[in-house]
Amino acid sequence: MPQGAVISPLLSNIYLHPFDQEMTKAGYALVRYGDDCLVLSPTRDAATQALKTVTTILQQVRLRLNPEAHLRS
Repeated sequence: MPQGAVISPLLSNIYLHPFDQEMTKAGYALVRYGDDCLVLSPTRDAATQALKTVTTILQQVRLRLNPEAHLRS
């Protein structure tokens, strides 16, 4: 599927639904836009742990985090 295809956001939402469920079950506040997401955390330490959790969950669905992913304050 080419990036930017009309159906891409729909398929992204379907494929990443288990990711949403796991993050919610782990207690994280998650905002996802297609294949981009924000994980809201109260502290930098919590955000660091969330980044590790995101990486682990994405590996389970055979995806990887963009190398440009980072923490923001």
